[in-house]
Amino acid sequence: MHPVKSRRRTGKRSRVQLPDVVWALLQRRMGAPQLALERIRLVWRGAVSPFPDDPVRSWPAAFLRRKLVVEVTNSQWLHELRYHEANIRERLHQLCPDVEIDEFRFVIARGDFDLGPPLETSPSPTERLEPPLEADPPRETMAALLKVQDPTLRDLLASTRLVLGQRHPLKK
Repeated sequence: MHPVKSRRRTGKRSRVQLPDVVWALLQRRMGAPQLALERIRLVWRGAVSPFPDDPVRSWPAAFLRRKLVVEVTNSQWLHELRYHEANIRERLHQLCPDVEIDEFRFVIARGDFDLGPPLETSPSPTERLEPPLEADPPRETMAALLKVQDPTLRDLLASTRLVLGQRHPLKK
């Protein structure tokens, strides 16, 4: 058996940044296209619609060779996305500058697509919500209701105001 000699490193070691190590590990583990797709999915809603309450009507399905395949819910939305393709490309470039997209391919989804986690948490079903208006309407509201000439419209407005001021028991 030969004795093992310890070797000394002669060069200086450079420090490695943790984000660089994690990024390289993710690229090796997931593959660059899948990692790019996940990054696009994270910012997709913000790139397509500036309104967070908009329903999700499209979702990135695949990314390969700089081609992004996007599933959409219907043909109307497909045409809308094609019309705004340049704007979407620009927003995606701002949000993911290292992901290069040369081409979009919009296809109609054959079923439900995975929307990922919801953007905002909804209130707990057991949480009691306060009524939007006070139970007793102010004098100005009553005066305005009395000025309405149409009795059907007046009754509708009065009952709506009454409902908005009521506390609703929890439905179980």
